[in-house]
Amino acid sequence: MSGLEQIEAKLGSGPDRARAIVAEIYGPGAHFAVADASGVRLDSVWEVNAAEQPTFTGALQAFAARTKTSLAQCPLAICAAGAVKPDVIRITNGSWFVSRAGLCAVTGGEVLLLNDVAAMAWATADAPRHACKPIGAGLAASGGRPQVILWVGSGVGAAALVRDGDRVARVIDTEAGHVSFAAATPEEWAVSEQLRRIHGHCSAERIIGLSVPTSTRIELPAGIVIADLQLGALASLAGDLVLAYAAWGGLFLAGPVAERLSDGSRAARFRARFAAKGRMRKLLDTTPIWLLSERYLALRGALAALRAQQSSAA
Repeated sequence: MSGLEQIEAKLGSGPDRARAIVAEIYGPGAHFAVADASGVRLDSVWEVNAAEQPTFTGALQAFAARTKTSLAQCPLAICAAGAVKPDVIRITNGSWFVSRAGLCAVTGGEVLLLNDVAAMAWATADAPRHACKPIGAGLAASGGRPQVILWVGSGVGAAALVRDGDRVARVIDTEAGHVSFAAATPEEWAVSEQLRRIHGHCSAERIIGLSVPTSTRIELPAGIVIADLQLGALASLAGDLVLAYAAWGGLFLAGPVAERLSDGSRAARFRARFAAKGRMRKLLDTTPIWLLSERYLALRGALAALRAQQSSAA
């Protein structure tokens, strides 16, 4: 029995207890879905652009009307790309402002706010095996040891998680994409210094997300390929996070940019840079890495986090 199934069994399958709405906010818009005792109903997923709905509450009400879902006492689990405080989410690169108090006033029910990558961490316990592809060599996951998930797309996000058997017991969200980039070669240093002069700070995300239009504003060293620069920065950050959390249980990589590692040669170069941490190389060489490819991972994780919260309160 999976972690989410164990929680569902403890909660019971009554319609009022199992019903929920989950949402993922990603800057210009959001995905909404209805959840029930069977999990997230993918046939209910609705994508809305923030330009069409000036407020998140308006988007939520529109979704409820579309799906004929009553908001009265309906639990909500909402994840977003951005720093999450206990009562508010400030959306990175987005116009919506999400308030727990405001949503509670609309529904009168339970509201859970969490970071989008933290939600993905909750989903790893129930991720189907076909969605997890090993990247290079590495030992099997060490039970009970921390793990890290790193999402790479339009931005970079990370979270750490600790398991209790098959169940995710705790998730720690981070803003790791904004840590300062540590150049490992003279070429990387030259690029990072130019970005620092432009922006006042060069984060890992600045390098990993470096685009061709941005590169026209800086002078790339001879022979530097942007894709190789991004790969090195991503692998270096991943290794740093595993060391910071002693995440010998393994690393999950997710997101459209990370999926490029399905190519064998890129995967090999990623693992080499990932493990290039001096005396820590042996530990990192044996750390398992998985490429996690699953659509709506954050929605599933938001539901898992909500069910865990409900279970602990039961």
